[in-house]
Amino acid sequence: MNPCSLLALLSSLPFEIVVVICCHLPVKSLARFRSVSKSWHSLIDSPYFINLHLTCSIETNNFMLYVNPRSNPKEMGCLDFASLHHNAGARARKLDAWPLKHAHICGSCNGLFALYKTDTKSLVFWNPSTHKVYDAPFSRIRLYTSDLSTFQFDASGNDYEVVMIRRNKSTERLDFVIYSLEAKCWRTIHSTINGGDIDIRKTSCVLFNGAIHWLVSKQNKCNLLVFDLRREESYKLPLPNPISEHGMDNKKLLILDGCLCVDSIGKQDVGVYYNELWVMKEYKVNESWIKLFSVSRNHKYQCDFHALSYLKNHDKVLVEFDYFNLLYWYDLKNESFERIHIPGISSPDYTICPATLVSIDADVENKEKRRWRLLKHEIVHLSFDGEELAQLR
Repeated sequence: MNPCSLLALLSSLPFEIVVVICCHLPVKSLARFRSVSKSWHSLIDSPYFINLHLTCSIETNNFMLYVNPRSNPKEMGCLDFASLHHNAGARARKLDAWPLKHAHICGSCNGLFALYKTDTKSLVFWNPSTHKVYDAPFSRIRLYTSDLSTFQFDASGNDYEVVMIRRNKSTERLDFVIYSLEAKCWRTIHSTINGGDIDIRKTSCVLFNGAIHWLVSKQNKCNLLVFDLRREESYKLPLPNPISEHGMDNKKLLILDGCLCVDSIGKQDVGVYYNELWVMKEYKVNESWIKLFSVSRNHKYQCDFHALSYLKNHDKVLVEFDYFNLLYWYDLKNESFERIHIPGISSPDYTICPATLVSIDADVENKEKRRWRLLKHEIVHLSFDGEELAQLR
């Protein structure tokens, strides 16, 4: 159905049904509908609808796969996740609006990318679906090559945060340098974690539930070291015995379908290698670890892959083979691989995130409007006369 016909149909439906239907539409169509009328513009730009669309995109696997060639990051392309699932004409579309010449990706969240500008040493937030770019105020900082950066949305404070992890040269402990979009400033948390025990560039690390998680090993036994950024405290979480007893070699920590996961590659027998994916179904509950799959092969390179995404409704896992940067679907029922062909891309890095309407700029503007309304409310209740109140306005 073309956009004009769809718009005519939507105009004849009750408002509640229109909202539900629009939540399932792609960002490109919604961007066209914004220009139809003021009411459509107000609906699509409202925080309520943007959050509803974000939730719907995540629940229905409305994701985009961003393909970033290492040889030329400015040639980033993207393709719809649905085209990967059907494996029909999976061709990356070059992005028209890579926002910066000198920038690299710190992380992605809710359809947004956090970028670090190497020329101005500051942060930029970018939504490739809407092409909107927001320069983060007061975000200037020097990022060292030894630093590790990541990006999160703090639901408890309704705030986006960029987290940089670095080793303190004077104390040899890890520091967490956090930029808060709400506060518009950086803050530093000095932890008690010994930085000499963790190579933050090589150790597998993820940001999950407001905490940094590492895979660490001691006496050839592997477990999870966790640092809670809100409580500013560290603790350990055990791993299931089958993957904790062989140290950290060939293990990767990741997040799939909202769960903490561990990819593990090991040697089962002479000339026989395996790849296992373990999932913690309930956070912090050790008994909830389950093995999602186990693949055995006669050659190590045939098992040297890690998971990128999990389609629970279709019992498929999207995996990347590390040696060749090739993508495959692994069918959990049939225990078989299906190659995904993406022509024209060599040695890429892959990022998966939902296609959303989320805009940092709009979010900041709405917060400023709410603050101004509160301020005007307070001013009205003060004992100013009409002339003084007019000047304040």
